[in-house]
Amino acid sequence: MPARLGSAHSPARRAALVGIAALVASVAIAEPPQTLVARGDDAWERRAEGRRGDRADTGPIGEAVSAYERALEASPDSIAIRERLLRALYFQGQYAADGPPRRAIHARGHELAQEGIARLSTGLGRATPLDVRSPEETAAAVADRPESAALFFWAAGHLGLWAEMIGNFTAARQGVAGRIRDYAKAAVLIDERYETAGGHRILGRLHTEAPRIPLITGWVDRDVAVASLERALALAPGDPWNRLYMADALLRFRPRRRDEAVAMVEALIADLPRPGKILEDRKTLADARRLLAETRR
Repeated sequence: MPARLGSAHSPARRAALVGIAALVASVAIAEPPQTLVARGDDAWERRAEGRRGDRADTGPIGEAVSAYERALEASPDSIAIRERLLRALYFQGQYAADGPPRRAIHARGHELAQEGIARLSTGLGRATPLDVRSPEETAAAVADRPESAALFFWAAGHLGLWAEMIGNFTAARQGVAGRIRDYAKAAVLIDERYETAGGHRILGRLHTEAPRIPLITGWVDRDVAVASLERALALAPGDPWNRLYMADALLRFRPRRRDEAVAMVEALIADLPRPGKILEDRKTLADARRLLAETRR
């Protein structure tokens, strides 16, 4: 015969009732992923509210990150939710944080992207994570999952921003540049149009900025920088970063196209900022004006 809990006022009975009440309360306040995503999307749309100059208020973007994190906890295999969180972390790191907190945000973004790749690999029955394979093998394995380009793009993007903060030479010596290259190549092969040709843009910028170190980054090629950015610009001619990075690469590596590059920067400055992209475009504008000033010295 099962043991009885005792009277309504016994300690055992009270503990059991408290436990049941807590369980009921937790179920009652649990929110489905779609509700949390909607909350994150609302906060994301408000990300520029309360800004000071080119810095975002931490409130709205913090709300977005928190909502997406909770949604991802409830649905960890969702690439769409993880993509939203990775994009929000990018914005949070770039526009609402500085110093060590910013570095930590981008490190977290990279880890989340890697975790998503590992989950995708497991779902495809791959014992080895896809990002350990060549970009070509990876793209072939996910040929029917074009949405997975987001994981590789953001893995490259967050790792690249983290590398900027520790220094290009240090990052290159740690093999970071090669990992960024492979993530970006995979994104391009899976869906070259994703995030306004973002994979091409990252590759172009990597081959522009990365130092050439014998036996470490000897693969860095300034011609690849120009070709990748030309492809990004062809696929997404309206993207400000595609235009700015193309102009910068031309000024560095194609001096005969200087006039074309200067005209590109001048047109970009005239076109910005765009509605709904105030903070992002303020940074682009500042970089464009700086590049133009350096060119005219």
